Amino acid sequence: MPRPDPDEPRFDHRKFDRPAHPTVSVVIPSADGHRGGNVELLLDALQEQTHRPMEVLVAIGIRPNGRARNYGAERVTGEYLVFIDDDVEIQDEELIEKIVRLFQDHPGKVGAVGPSQRLLSYSNDFQRQCGVQLERMSTPMVEEAIDSDLVTHACLAIPRDLYWEIGAESEVLPRGTDPDLRNRLRKEGYSILLVPNTAVGHPAPENWEVLFNTAFRNG
Repeated sequence: MPRPDPDEPRFDHRKFDRPAHPTVSVVIPSADGHRGGNVELLLDALQEQTHRPMEVLVAIGIRPNGRARNYGAERVTGEYLVFIDDDVEIQDEELIEKIVRLFQDHPGKVGAVGPSQRLLSYSNDFQRQCGVQLERMSTPMVEEAIDSDLVTHACLAIPRDLYWEIGAESEVLPRGTDPDLRNRLRKEGYSILLVPNTAVGHPAPENWEVLFNTAFRNG
């Protein structure tokens, strides 16, 4: 039997409780569908979420990441899209529920929402210093929804219809697709809110070499 082409786009599409019309569609872009075992941890954490109905699609082997998100978004049907990076750690079983509630509390006014970001629990000393010194590596949890440009693709939610109305993700930009998306939403008059009382874990660079390489790629 021939082995699958690692460069051929693939999809792992799961429907928790098999809903015909899920409220939420989670799209996880991933280079290999594994990310050192973290994709399975993400799927397990999503299975434990209190919100239903929900579907999850892992878009595998599609580059750049903006194209991967678009490919995934074309294949799901939820009212809200939630994009989660494949290296994220979900730390709150009510995360999706809180995201949906924030949209419902501000109908027609909110373009995108996302949780605060924390360092992973097993971060080394260098990563912890990054969290202190670099603003976007770790953001304080908020008690009330606030407008913020610290909502990133680590975990970003947007109404599906609005996503397509504003032109979806850039399929040209290799990096920086989240500020591009935020800027287009703001030009149309939408706010971008941090979801109160929740956060996800996201890894900081593990050493100087990784930090410099990341800064170089991001410009």
